[in-house]
Amino acid sequence: MMQIACRLADWVCATSDNPRSEDQSFIFEEMLAGAIPSVPVVTIADREDAIAAAAAEARPGDTLVVAGKGHEAYQIFANTIVPFDDRTVLKHAINACADLETSRI
Repeated sequence: MMQIACRLADWVCATSDNPRSEDQSFIFEEMLAGAIPSVPVVTIADREDAIAAAAAEARPGDTLVVAGKGHEAYQIFANTIVPFDDRTVLKHAINACADLETSRI
């Protein structure tokens, strides 16, 4: 997935979907192995923070793709399932960016 993202994007923000009990640094090491050196890639462990960072980076005319979870409305950490929906988080992140832009006017 990282190779495809790097081929099609100007900038990539990588995060995990269901880290379970895996070490995040190992997950990112595996992801970054597929990166293309000429494309900036940032890694953010917290998925909500990663989505917020990507939304904040987006500009008019950009396309933002949030991939990895699909229809799943949860995240798995060790033996815990936590409610988490990319669609809801992205809506909140976009609204927060819009509110910030409005407050700057």
